[in-house]
Amino acid sequence: MSSPWAAEKVADSVADVAKRLSAEVLVVHVSRPSGGQLREQEQADGEAAIRLLRDKLQQRDVPVQDLLMSATTSPARFSIPQWNGTSA
Repeated sequence: MSSPWAAEKVADSVADVAKRLSAEVLVVHVSRPSGGQLREQEQADGEAAIRLLRDKLQQRDVPVQDLLMSATTSPARFSIPQWNGTSA
């Protein structure tokens, strides 16, 4: 998820599909390496987008986790926790 606008547009559809499948949703933003203010703005937009989508899904009682990472993060260096039956 890269923008609050995109998060707003997909929230209802994602919640509907997740509820039909009794599924948990993982909301992810991966920021690309770049320098200075552009990277900071992209990261801020990504954080706002995943926060907005997470909040909208939680309002609809959809289990959700979020993950913010940079494209330079090695997949071996992070893990996605298992859902324990409760939403954050």
